[in-house]
Amino acid sequence: MADLELDSLAIVELTMALQDDWGIDLEDIDTPPELTLAQLLTLADNAPTLGT
Repeated sequence: MADLELDSLAIVELTMALQDDWGIDLEDIDTPPELTLAQLLTLADNAPTLGT
C-alpha cells in the first residue's frame, strides 16, 4: 500500500472502514506498509464476523 502512497494512518482508516462496512473483525491483523491491497482484501475475506 506504500505504492499507493498510503501512510500508516490511512491504512488504519481503510482497515477500520472495511471492518465497519463489512461487519468483520480486523482488530488483531498486522498492516505493515508493504502489505498489498490484494493481501488486505484476502485477510478481510478470511476475517471472522464481528460478534462471533
